[in-house]
Amino acid sequence: MRRWSTFIAIVALFALMLPLITAAQTVAVPGPVTRHLSRTSGLPISTPYEIVNFVLDFAPGAWTPEHVHGGQLLVTVIEGQMTRRSDGAETVYNPGESWVEMPNHPHSAGNAGTVKAVVFVTALLPVGAALTTVSGTPSPNPPPGPVTRWIYRTPGWSQTGAFEIVQFVLDFAPGTQTPPHSHGGVVPFTTYEGTMTFSVQGHGTMQMPPGVSNTELPGHIAVASNETNGPVTALGSIVLPQGNAITYAVASFDDCSWYIETKQSLCFGFRAYWEKYGGLAIFGYPISAEMKDANGVTVQWFERARFEWHPGSWPERYDVLLGRVGVELAEVMGIGLTP
Repeated sequence: MRRWSTFIAIVALFALMLPLITAAQTVAVPGPVTRHLSRTSGLPISTPYEIVNFVLDFAPGAWTPEHVHGGQLLVTVIEGQMTRRSDGAETVYNPGESWVEMPNHPHSAGNAGTVKAVVFVTALLPVGAALTTVSGTPSPNPPPGPVTRWIYRTPGWSQTGAFEIVQFVLDFAPGTQTPPHSHGGVVPFTTYEGTMTFSVQGHGTMQMPPGVSNTELPGHIAVASNETNGPVTALGSIVLPQGNAITYAVASFDDCSWYIETKQSLCFGFRAYWEKYGGLAIFGYPISAEMKDANGVTVQWFERARFEWHPGSWPERYDVLLGRVGVELAEVMGIGLTP
């Protein structure tokens, strides 16, 4: 836990350098470079949904027909230049620039330039809704449309409060890697260029060539690296609850324990408290990642408890207090607690 030394809220996703500790020495390993980072507020979503990531290639002159989407989209230009038509106006977007498409709002987009354009799209799509529906009467001689390079779908986690949709593009030079880390939300990602090596505590290591996708869940402790002689680029998105950091970095996998029973990690001060004051028999397995509650307190849920991080409150107990779950439940149920 010890947030003053190991909790790092990384706005640009990963720091460029982070000391990684070995038994013999401290070695500075360069990290990836954030090429693009886009974010927007998410619309309230109360039904089950998917996170859908896809890349579209637009040849010069390629356009979509006018269409609508069944969910909210965030679109970022990766290469070339894109033009979007909506509400009688045209807007031009260059690499790194993004726009938001609202559900059921008619629009079209295309490449009015002379070189290929590429866009990265993230959609939050209610289960059963159509990703795209062409509106109006199709033209008898439409221009060529875009080509879908790849598409990846993964279930989204329920969002009961405010949240953001975040997109990132990371460039890994040869020999670079992220620190061991977890994320504050669900992270579907795909290799765009090169072959990325991806390791998750408790799940082993996999090689990810272009077009191969994976999902990091809150509680996963992972490392992504480029062990090749060429460049590697990864694209990803995060559904990020308000108050959570994009990335939490740790010194090593040894700072956390992974439990296959609930597919969650237990780290730092929460792990120390869990191990010293009863462990599995008293608290059960962790059933959530660390997260911020409505009051901004870092908490983690277990099968039989909720841990709260209150720095300085109980130093002899690793600054951890147990949540008053019984009192909260009684208040919700209207049970009087006055003697």
